[in-house]
Amino acid sequence: MTISNFDHVKVLGSRHCFNKIADAGLDGRACHLSLERMISYDFNGMSVKFGAGVTYSKLMQAVNDHGLAF
Repeated sequence: MTISNFDHVKVLGSRHCFNKIADAGLDGRACHLSLERMISYDFNGMSVKFGAGVTYSKLMQAVNDHGLAF
């Protein structure tokens, strides 16, 4: 099954939503898309680029491991 089979696609974040805005629906024509595995870091001098699936805590650990801070 591909994403084109669905009427609604919702991207999951860190799952800290306490209302129904993140619900994809229960009709079988909706799905959730997780970016959890899209984790990458690119340290270049004093800046960092990171992937969509990076949580704040993982980002802070990677930044700290490189001797940097926010």
